[in-house]
Amino acid sequence: FSGKEARTADLAQAAARHVSGTKATSCTKELTADWKQGLFRVDTERSQGFTGFARKQRQSFANLEATVENEYALVVLSALDKQPVAESPRLLLTAVGNAVNSGMTVFAPGGRIREPGTLPVLVEPVVGEVRVKLVGNLAKLEVWALDPSGQRVTRVPVVRKGATISFKLAAKYRAQHYEIVRG
Repeated sequence: FSGKEARTADLAQAAARHVSGTKATSCTKELTADWKQGLFRVDTERSQGFTGFARKQRQSFANLEATVENEYALVVLSALDKQPVAESPRLLLTAVGNAVNSGMTVFAPGGRIREPGTLPVLVEPVVGEVRVKLVGNLAKLEVWALDPSGQRVTRVPVVRKGATISFKLAAKYRAQHYEIVRG
Protein backbone atom coordinates (compact mmCIF):
# COMPACT_ATOMS: atom_id res chain seq x y z
CA PHE A 1 0.00 0.00 0.00
CA SER A 2 1.55 3.26 -1.14
CA GLY A 3 -0.89 5.66 0.48
CA LYS A 4 -1.84 7.05 -2.93
CA GLU A 5 -4.49 4.43 -3.52
CA ALA A 6 -8.04 4.88 -2.39
CA ARG A 7 -9.97 1.88 -1.15
CA THR A 8 -13.61 1.93 -0.30
CA ALA A 9 -15.60 -0.74 1.46
CA ASP A 10 -18.65 -2.11 -0.27
CA LEU A 11 -21.07 -1.55 2.58
CA ALA A 12 -24.04 -2.84 0.61
CA GLN A 13 -22.27 -6.15 0.09
CA ALA A 14 -21.34 -6.40 3.79
CA ALA A 15 -24.89 -5.53 4.83
CA ALA A 16 -26.31 -8.19 2.52
CA ARG A 17 -24.12 -10.80 4.24
CA HIS A 18 -24.68 -9.71 7.85
CA VAL A 19 -28.04 -7.92 8.05
CA SER A 20 -31.44 -9.57 7.71
CA GLY A 21 -34.49 -7.44 8.44
CA THR A 22 -33.93 -5.89 11.86
CA LYS A 23 -31.08 -8.24 12.84
CA ALA A 24 -27.35 -7.90 12.27
CA THR A 25 -24.82 -10.67 12.90
CA SER A 26 -21.04 -10.38 13.04
CA CYS A 27 -18.94 -12.35 10.57
CA THR A 28 -17.97 -14.75 13.40
CA LYS A 29 -21.65 -15.08 14.42
CA GLU A 30 -20.58 -14.31 18.02
CA LEU A 31 -22.36 -10.93 18.13
CA THR A 32 -25.95 -10.23 17.16
CA ALA A 33 -28.10 -7.12 17.38
CA ASP A 34 -31.84 -6.88 16.92
CA TRP A 35 -32.76 -3.21 16.86
CA LYS A 36 -36.50 -3.88 16.61
CA GLN A 37 -36.48 -5.78 19.92
CA GLY A 38 -33.68 -3.67 21.38
CA LEU A 39 -31.41 -6.61 22.15
CA PHE A 40 -27.66 -7.16 21.77
CA ARG A 41 -26.18 -10.64 22.33
CA VAL A 42 -22.66 -12.03 22.68
CA ASP A 43 -21.90 -15.76 22.55
CA THR A 44 -18.20 -16.60 22.68
CA GLU A 45 -16.24 -19.35 24.35
CA ARG A 46 -15.31 -17.10 27.30
CA SER A 47 -18.19 -14.57 27.51
CA GLN A 48 -21.90 -15.05 26.92
CA GLY A 49 -24.90 -12.85 27.55
CA PHE A 50 -27.16 -10.04 26.47
CA THR A 51 -28.25 -6.50 27.08
CA GLY A 52 -31.63 -5.16 26.15
CA PHE A 53 -35.36 -5.74 26.40
CA ALA A 54 -35.94 -9.44 27.07
CA ARG A 55 -38.55 -9.64 29.84
CA LYS A 56 -39.70 -13.25 30.32
CA GLN A 57 -37.96 -14.27 27.09
CA ARG A 58 -35.47 -17.08 27.65
CA GLN A 59 -32.06 -16.12 26.28
CA SER A 60 -29.98 -19.20 25.40
CA PHE A 61 -26.26 -19.34 24.66
CA ALA A 62 -23.65 -22.11 24.41
CA ASN A 63 -23.36 -22.44 28.21
CA LEU A 64 -25.76 -19.85 29.64
CA GLU A 65 -29.52 -19.66 29.76
CA ALA A 66 -31.18 -16.68 31.43
CA THR A 67 -34.74 -15.55 31.97
CA VAL A 68 -35.38 -12.20 33.67
CA GLU A 69 -38.46 -10.44 35.02
CA ASN A 70 -37.04 -6.98 34.31
CA GLU A 71 -38.16 -5.03 31.27
CA TYR A 72 -34.51 -4.16 30.57
CA ALA A 73 -31.43 -6.03 31.80
CA LEU A 74 -27.81 -6.81 31.12
CA VAL A 75 -26.76 -10.38 31.99
CA VAL A 76 -23.25 -11.50 31.03
CA LEU A 77 -21.28 -14.57 32.14
CA SER A 78 -17.49 -14.41 31.77
CA ALA A 79 -14.64 -16.77 32.54
CA LEU A 80 -12.13 -15.15 34.91
CA ASP A 81 -9.20 -16.90 33.27
CA LYS A 82 -8.27 -18.00 29.74
CA GLN A 83 -10.38 -21.16 29.82
CA PRO A 84 -13.80 -21.55 28.22
CA VAL A 85 -16.87 -20.91 30.38
CA ALA A 86 -17.62 -24.65 30.59
CA GLU A 87 -14.21 -25.43 32.13
CA SER A 88 -13.25 -22.31 34.06
CA PRO A 89 -12.87 -22.69 37.84
CA ARG A 90 -14.09 -19.10 38.37
CA LEU A 91 -16.86 -17.32 36.52
CA LEU A 92 -18.38 -13.88 36.97
CA LEU A 93 -22.04 -13.30 36.22
CA THR A 94 -22.93 -9.62 35.90
CA ALA A 95 -26.63 -8.76 36.16
CA VAL A 96 -27.62 -5.09 35.98
CA GLY A 97 -31.07 -3.59 35.49
CA ASN A 98 -32.01 -0.08 34.51
CA ALA A 99 -29.68 2.52 36.07
CA VAL A 100 -30.19 6.26 36.55
CA ASN A 101 -28.56 9.03 38.53
CA SER A 102 -30.34 10.27 41.66
CA GLY A 103 -32.64 13.15 40.69
CA MET A 104 -32.37 12.45 36.97
CA THR A 105 -35.39 13.56 34.96
CA VAL A 106 -36.33 13.01 31.33
CA PHE A 107 -38.75 14.56 28.88
CA ALA A 108 -41.65 12.13 28.40
CA PRO A 109 -41.71 12.17 24.59
CA GLY A 110 -38.53 10.53 23.36
CA GLY A 111 -36.95 10.10 26.80
CA ARG A 112 -34.37 12.88 26.33
CA ILE A 113 -32.56 13.86 29.50
CA ARG A 114 -33.89 17.04 31.09
CA GLU A 115 -31.75 16.97 34.26
CA PRO A 116 -28.76 14.57 34.49
CA GLY A 117 -28.97 14.20 38.27
CA THR A 118 -26.11 13.30 40.59
CA LEU A 119 -24.58 10.41 42.50
CA PRO A 120 -25.43 7.90 43.74
CA VAL A 121 -26.49 5.92 40.69
CA LEU A 122 -29.71 4.01 41.37
CA VAL A 123 -29.64 0.51 39.88
CA GLU A 124 -32.66 -1.73 39.51
CA PRO A 125 -31.88 -5.27 40.72
CA VAL A 126 -32.23 -8.03 38.14
CA VAL A 127 -34.74 -10.70 39.12
CA GLY A 128 -34.78 -14.01 37.31
CA GLU A 129 -33.02 -17.34 36.93
CA VAL A 130 -29.84 -18.49 35.22
CA ARG A 131 -28.66 -21.92 34.17
CA VAL A 132 -25.04 -22.66 33.36
CA LYS A 133 -23.77 -25.80 31.58
CA LEU A 134 -20.36 -26.86 32.87
CA VAL A 135 -18.01 -29.84 32.64
CA GLY A 136 -16.18 -31.59 35.42
CA ASN A 137 -16.93 -32.05 39.10
CA LEU A 138 -19.63 -29.66 40.32
CA ALA A 139 -20.05 -31.15 43.80
CA LYS A 140 -18.20 -28.34 45.60
CA LEU A 141 -19.31 -25.53 43.29
CA GLU A 142 -20.56 -22.39 45.06
CA VAL A 143 -22.27 -19.20 43.92
CA TRP A 144 -21.69 -15.98 45.83
CA ALA A 145 -23.47 -12.63 45.59
CA LEU A 146 -20.77 -9.96 45.58
CA ASP A 147 -20.78 -6.42 46.93
CA PRO A 148 -19.79 -3.50 44.64
CA SER A 149 -16.11 -3.99 45.49
CA GLY A 150 -16.21 -7.69 44.58
CA GLN A 151 -16.25 -9.09 48.11
CA ARG A 152 -18.33 -12.18 48.80
CA VAL A 153 -21.42 -11.31 50.82
CA THR A 154 -24.10 -14.00 50.53
CA ARG A 155 -23.89 -17.60 49.44
CA VAL A 156 -26.61 -18.22 46.85
CA PRO A 157 -28.44 -21.58 46.81
CA VAL A 158 -27.57 -23.69 43.74
CA VAL A 159 -29.54 -26.48 42.10
CA ARG A 160 -27.42 -29.11 40.33
CA LYS A 161 -28.90 -31.29 37.58
CA GLY A 162 -26.31 -33.31 35.70
CA ALA A 163 -23.84 -30.90 34.11
CA THR A 164 -26.10 -27.87 34.66
CA ILE A 165 -26.37 -25.58 37.65
CA SER A 166 -29.13 -23.06 38.21
CA PHE A 167 -29.71 -20.27 40.67
CA LYS A 168 -32.01 -17.31 41.23
CA LEU A 169 -31.16 -13.67 40.71
CA ALA A 170 -33.03 -11.89 43.49
CA ALA A 171 -33.34 -8.34 44.83
CA LYS A 172 -32.61 -9.63 48.35
CA TYR A 173 -28.96 -10.27 47.35
CA ARG A 174 -28.47 -6.57 46.51
CA ALA A 175 -25.88 -7.71 43.96
CA GLN A 176 -24.88 -6.78 40.44
CA HIS A 177 -22.21 -9.49 40.34
CA TYR A 178 -22.22 -13.17 41.23
CA GLU A 179 -19.11 -15.33 41.49
CA ILE A 180 -19.38 -18.97 40.46
CA VAL A 181 -16.45 -20.88 41.92
CA ARG A 182 -15.54 -24.56 41.98
CA GLY A 183 -14.40 -25.69 45.42
